[in-house]
Amino acid sequence: MSIAKHIWWGIVGSVSVGIVAACFIAWFASHSLLMNACDTSLKQHANFLSTVPAPPRHFPEKGHKKNGRHTNNSDKKHHRRHRHLPGLLISMTLPDGSPILTDEEWPAGLPHVITPNNRPHTISTDDGSRYRLLQVPFAQSKETPAHPNRSHLLLAVPIDRLLEDLRLLALILLCTACGTISIAMIIAGRLSKRLIAPIHTLTQAIDTLPPDELDARLNLSNLPTEPAHIAARIDELLKRLSTSRQSERRTIANIAHELRTPLAALRSNIGFAPLEIELKTHVETQLDSLEQRIKSLLLLGTLDANSYHLHKESLLFADALADAWEAHKGTAQLQLTDPENAELQADTNLFAILLNIVLSNAIAHSNDTYIHITVQSTDAAWQISISNSCTHPAGDWNDAFAPFWRHDQARSQTDQHAGLGLTLAASIARVHNGHITAQVNKEQQFIVSLIWPFLSEKP
Repeated sequence: MSIAKHIWWGIVGSVSVGIVAACFIAWFASHSLLMNACDTSLKQHANFLSTVPAPPRHFPEKGHKKNGRHTNNSDKKHHRRHRHLPGLLISMTLPDGSPILTDEEWPAGLPHVITPNNRPHTISTDDGSRYRLLQVPFAQSKETPAHPNRSHLLLAVPIDRLLEDLRLLALILLCTACGTISIAMIIAGRLSKRLIAPIHTLTQAIDTLPPDELDARLNLSNLPTEPAHIAARIDELLKRLSTSRQSERRTIANIAHELRTPLAALRSNIGFAPLEIELKTHVETQLDSLEQRIKSLLLLGTLDANSYHLHKESLLFADALADAWEAHKGTAQLQLTDPENAELQADTNLFAILLNIVLSNAIAHSNDTYIHITVQSTDAAWQISISNSCTHPAGDWNDAFAPFWRHDQARSQTDQHAGLGLTLAASIARVHNGHITAQVNKEQQFIVSLIWPFLSEKP
């Protein structure tokens, strides 16, 4: 996951958790406050009404219904005189639940006895309405017909409107939370882009650095302190690496130049020395090999330093291959497939060296005497494949282009190879804006693929 996504998720997650927690706390606090206010009013009314004296009554009596409801208007006014809760209903019952005095509006399905006393309850009626009920015993100890001993007073108040308000509050809080989270997502997206913009700029600058040019620098300005420090450190490291590489090249070039002088003197002395012909021939061969390696080192250092002045010319690949093959005639059989008669643009001397290297490598490590070369065009370049049979395992063999690379014991002991040939070929391809790869396919064919750009556009 990218840094921008980490920032986005961090902001959105924090805001989401915070707003959801705040909305839940707000709703829970509102619910608790409203219900506590309702319960407090119920208790105040219950405490008052349970101590109000009532006129004697006898059951049954004229003016009372058979079901226990009293219809005396003066009694009702006396008990309702102290009501302040909207919709407050009162019922006085015996311990067995028999009603003594009950409001006519008392809904069906609402009980006349609840337990325990002095604790509010929420109960639903048959029609789905919800009430808050509180049952308290009468405070007087003397039994009267109006207040029989151990009788209870039950108060009920409808809370449907209160619950509806709480549901509306919950909906408002939910919409607020969703809106806040949506705004947080937008702000987080823009903020993460602004925060990550300097790092993105630094990353793009690093990606545009040429892989083979150590003299290139980031040279970024107007960056915040932290990314600017990273960019400065990268430029400093590149500078140190470039200085070290230049020192290494100068050392190699100086060594090569210093070796050529005694090498020439040694060759001259051997030419006049009274040695056996076979020994003299062997020594001269070794001197030739040493001189060739010194030349390769000098050329490789020049190419890596990008100080070689190219003289590009248009040439036909078939003609260049024929000239390079003259030095290898009789060592192997060459098979060329070039249906488009490819025309390249290259420095003729360097391209001849490149062809000589890949041909020598193919001939030296082939299991038979056949070298196959195929030239075909792709969307942006020519692809030249040089293949020979081998016994190497299938896979990527690009490590062969590393300087002084060795693979098998036989090659490491030969005096004809120093491990610089393919490295020099890769450098020649690079200075021509091409590249070279190596692989072994399932048919045990070692394939060196040379990608060479077109002259201008695909013919």
